[in-house]
Amino acid sequence: MLKVPKEYFEEADRLIDESAADLHGTLFGTDDLNKFSIDGTSNQCDELEEALIACKLKLRRKTDKINVLVRLVTNTISEISSSEHENQKDLRKLLEKRKSSGRSIKNMEVVADRDYDVKYNYKYAEKNGVKLTIKPKLYKGRKYKGKFRTKVQAKYSPKTYRKRKKVERPFGNMFCRDGNCIHYKRPDMKEKGEILRAIAHNMKSYFMQEAWGKIFTKIPL
Repeated sequence: MLKVPKEYFEEADRLIDESAADLHGTLFGTDDLNKFSIDGTSNQCDELEEALIACKLKLRRKTDKINVLVRLVTNTISEISSSEHENQKDLRKLLEKRKSSGRSIKNMEVVADRDYDVKYNYKYAEKNGVKLTIKPKLYKGRKYKGKFRTKVQAKYSPKTYRKRKKVERPFGNMFCRDGNCIHYKRPDMKEKGEILRAIAHNMKSYFMQEAWGKIFTKIPL
């Protein structure tokens, strides 16, 4: 863990995701492989911190915040970003990670909840050819305005947005396996630990795709 660079773990996570996508595409077609969703959660750590709760100073467990980019049809995590102070309203970091790995993000379809209804997300998506669907925030019954926000929200589809619910499957799966706890103490080790949890999840999803191939047979048209 100390000697292996974080980038190696990130690439392993991407490769398993892509292998699962290849298996799915061979049997069911490639139509939905470009559909992704972004969501975030917080995992408990072993350390304690002081916090003011109900006007009293108490101890509580620290949390590690994560954002994930999930390929919906295969239930695999394509990108993951984490830290104690992770911005869980920012989808640019995940897409930029994917772009930096040499993979194209153009024409990706990404769905996110209203927490990501922020100007800079719309601007980044529009400039990079990402098809974004975000449930709009309302202020006094009206949507927020802005050049990029208005342009993207004009194409908002409630039917497309309903697919976002599937992004919560990886969190549920990982919670059942290890309780969504991270036991490393150093920030860099926590980050690697989160990626390893994503890799373990992707491995199980890969074997699930492989199992579908043993159950179903593709019939030539």
